[in-house]
Amino acid sequence: MNKDVHLTPLRRPWHVFVDTSPDTDTDFEVAATFDEEPTLEELNTAIVECLEGSEREDELVAQQMQQALEEGQLARVSEWIGEVLDRVDDEDEVEDDEDNERSDEDFDMFEEDSV
Repeated sequence: MNKDVHLTPLRRPWHVFVDTSPDTDTDFEVAATFDEEPTLEELNTAIVECLEGSEREDELVAQQMQQALEEGQLARVSEWIGEVLDRVDDEDEVEDDEDNERSDEDFDMFEEDSV
């Protein structure tokens, strides 16, 4: 029983990663994926397109934030966050009070030693 076995090498794609936020924590994006080894020109093009896209995205976010600020949307979000934080603080105070009451009760169960 003679079978011909043909092995083909696995092709692994080439991924080009770019750090799109070099001034902050590392934030890598895949700029491009190639089935075969890319040329230097293809690498440069992929990197430039990724970085330009990142800059355009930053500009778009800044424009949207400015518009939201002008329309008063950010003030409303700040109010919501404040309300949530107030509720969390209130809940923490209630829990702290309950913990203090319990610890007083635990302490009261021991009598003082007299000398």
